[in-house]
Amino acid sequence: MKTLRIKTNHFLLLIVLSLIIYSCGPSKNWLEKDKKGFISGCMKANNGKVSEERANALCNCMLNKVIKKNITMAESQKIKPEVLKKIVLSCISSEQNEMKKSK
Repeated sequence: MKTLRIKTNHFLLLIVLSLIIYSCGPSKNWLEKDKKGFISGCMKANNGKVSEERANALCNCMLNKVIKKNITMAESQKIKPEVLKKIVLSCISSEQNEMKKSK
């Protein structure tokens, strides 16, 4: 369990860094290219920490939660690490709940 937490923390840090680096301008709408850029940056941040399938699911969950919170692409680049961590943990919790339901 400790290993999972360490990997998750590394994943969170890499996601924050990739979002800071990725820049698409101050658009108020999430264009398809913005969504793809977010997912791409998130997937690169994974860097093998978790399986590609799980990283893809977590990245898409994060994107959906960011969009639902009415955070623009430009604002997503400035999300505070503690806010991003809450989003990621929410996605992990949702993922775990889904796994429990499927058993």
